[in-house]
Amino acid sequence: EKAARPRLTIADPNPPGDRQERRSLTRKGMRASPPFRRICAISDIHTDHAQNFAWLKALAACPSCSDSVLLLGGDVSENLARFEATMALLSSSFGAVFFVPGNHDVWCRRDGSEGADSSAKLARLESVCESLGVLTTPQRVALAGGESVAVVPLLSFYHASFDTEPDVTRLRLPSARASVSDYKATRWPRPLACGGEPLAEWFDALNDGRADCAAMQAAGRTGLTPLGDDLAGARGGCTAVISFSHFVPRIELVPEKRYLVYPPLMQAVGSRPLGRRVAALQPDVHVFGHTHFGWDDRVDGVRYVQAALATPHERARRPASLAVGDFRPDTGSLAPLCVFDASRGLPAPRRAAWSDH
Repeated sequence: EKAARPRLTIADPNPPGDRQERRSLTRKGMRASPPFRRICAISDIHTDHAQNFAWLKALAACPSCSDSVLLLGGDVSENLARFEATMALLSSSFGAVFFVPGNHDVWCRRDGSEGADSSAKLARLESVCESLGVLTTPQRVALAGGESVAVVPLLSFYHASFDTEPDVTRLRLPSARASVSDYKATRWPRPLACGGEPLAEWFDALNDGRADCAAMQAAGRTGLTPLGDDLAGARGGCTAVISFSHFVPRIELVPEKRYLVYPPLMQAVGSRPLGRRVAALQPDVHVFGHTHFGWDDRVDGVRYVQAALATPHERARRPASLAVGDFRPDTGSLAPLCVFDASRGLPAPRRAAWSDH
């Protein structure tokens, strides 16, 4: 039995009349974007935490947001209503917002009120993004001064076999299946299961065949040109290619298992199908999230960066390991990480504790 491939361009779950009204209001309220001057990235904003939502509200009030493109790398909220409120806030403040979901975003309520399972929740997230003009497909973004950057969001999910490091046997710890909340908080159509390779492959396949959706999302938007399914040509006419995902595409982008507080966590962070896709694309920069470690490193010709807001507890307990360059969310600095500037191009390499280790 094969799990059905979801249509991520499904209609809004509201009745047709309500849907048309919502889309009309969204289009009317969508302001004409000025020339984009920078592309910024952040992940793991976890706005279920009141402090994090307050941080986002303060960020959204900054004037520089209006001419910035935001790459939002997942783990926005476990709650669909809070997810929608967060995305509405960001989409009304930034010139454009791109999004990929994280594991927390596809958690399910037991009563089924946010979807029968996590694939249905995923479709609900896409519907919210569609209604708010949030982008989930590859686009060529025009920047001030004539520059253009290909932005490629990549869907993914982790699998336990990503972990190829030897086990840390000196510690007696519960397994990832027993400790990682996703095993209980997500539900998948059979035969898919959390932590399995088939789920990682299923997610990876969702990146194909999205040209029509990309064209629909770009329609009527200044500064955006949809990219086709053949992303090998994404670099044509572009100054740079930037891809992003929630999960980790390479094991080298995680601290060695012997340094982790909970070593089995390595089984719940990354995806080899994602890694193969990034390797084939060869972007100038790939932004990832999930592990909540500041990162800026180059591996096999690709620059990998992470800038996670993380939780208030993490910012208080280990701020140095979250920092990357001048991205220091523990200090109250209201700026996501700039990954491309229209006047300066790609930023110089930044210091980050773990990638410099």
